[in-house]
Amino acid sequence: MATDPSSEILEGNVGFFWPQEDHRVDLDDAIVERGYIAQAPDSFVQVRALDETEVLPGITMHSSSRPMALFGSTEKAGILIPDLMSAGRTGHFGGSKASVRRYRARSLISGVDLHSARSSKLVSASLVFAEGLEFAALSTLHTEFKADPLTHLVTEAQFTLKADPAANGGKYGPYELVLEPDWSTSNSGSTTNLSTGLSITLTVKRPRPFSQFRHLLVGIQDLLNVTYDRFVPAQSGRALVDGASSERSYLWLQDTMVQPPHSAGVSGRQGSTPLFQLADIGGSAGLRRWLTLRDQFPDVAKSVSSGHRYGGSRQPARLLELAAATEIYVAAHRKAGAAWAKKATAPTPAEALARRVGKPFLDLVGDYSTWGARVQDTYNSVKHNPSFARDPEELRLLSWSAQVALLCVLLDRAALSKAPSRRILSDYRVKRGSDELRNLLGT
Repeated sequence: MATDPSSEILEGNVGFFWPQEDHRVDLDDAIVERGYIAQAPDSFVQVRALDETEVLPGITMHSSSRPMALFGSTEKAGILIPDLMSAGRTGHFGGSKASVRRYRARSLISGVDLHSARSSKLVSASLVFAEGLEFAALSTLHTEFKADPLTHLVTEAQFTLKADPAANGGKYGPYELVLEPDWSTSNSGSTTNLSTGLSITLTVKRPRPFSQFRHLLVGIQDLLNVTYDRFVPAQSGRALVDGASSERSYLWLQDTMVQPPHSAGVSGRQGSTPLFQLADIGGSAGLRRWLTLRDQFPDVAKSVSSGHRYGGSRQPARLLELAAATEIYVAAHRKAGAAWAKKATAPTPAEALARRVGKPFLDLVGDYSTWGARVQDTYNSVKHNPSFARDPEELRLLSWSAQVALLCVLLDRAALSKAPSRRILSDYRVKRGSDELRNLLGT
């Protein structure tokens, strides 16, 4: 099996680069640029290329828009940068300085056969997470040893990974979603290490832009992040470029693989037991509904998951974010005619949300009305009263409990049951915050 060249390329490689104005590959007519690719200090992919375009006479203005994608031939491998974030140019006329084009991106596909690729679209993309098998309840590693009957020495060791067919993600729109165990080996001297992980693969029949794959992969990682209550990095990735052979290329995706600065050291402190499992949210169907909810209520989903990826907002911005997300979610259901969201049922959005979660959340806060009114009053005071005396501990506890309520109501919706909220709110890691909160509320 070939090794992933991504890290070597990101350490710095010279090469030829072909900017593509649309998804179709056109290396013959595209302008070739000589340059250097490396990972920038902020972890993004950066390409700096010499701008050798000849300045032609006339009045026709050549396009300076951002290319759709960038193919490249480096000293290590053929590459595709499928989602350029920005493109710029520093031009110098005369003098001793060279004109330079600059490109930045959050992803890199390496090991690409430039001669067979038809476009910058993908047929398949996957990520492997070292954690996640327990969440998905997939069969982990099974071992079997055979020994010589006379000497009793082990003569054969067999390692087996078995997938649970029920965990197959099924169809999500045009995508086939597959969850399965993954394994890899590494050698260190005389020691061979066998590692297992959770592989998540998206496959389509008709090639689609990489941005659409990325959106779904990040959404699935968001679910893993809230499951383990911390950022869960992907260890590796693969991709199949349109027109390429069945041998998949290697995918490097900054969003999912680079540990955010704020999460340094968190993994060592947190346990590896998930707050809930895939079965609690309704299995693969629940996972697909989570992705749908994430698109339907992007601000609400972001409020409960983005902190693990980007770092939490400072107070009082965090409370404002969560209270606004609560208003958005409740208002949408009130407009749709949901009985639980009506003002007659609960006078504040926070109380409506709390009652929607139900008895387990009541045990956490002590009283629906008291908690809902405290969240709403504090939210309004922070938002409209500059002289309001802000208690950092109060803001922390109200924000934490609002995040718990939003997460529970979203996961219950994905599961079509109360199983997720019952599981989360019975976890000692969540319950231990109840005493502080109820002391604050006087409940």
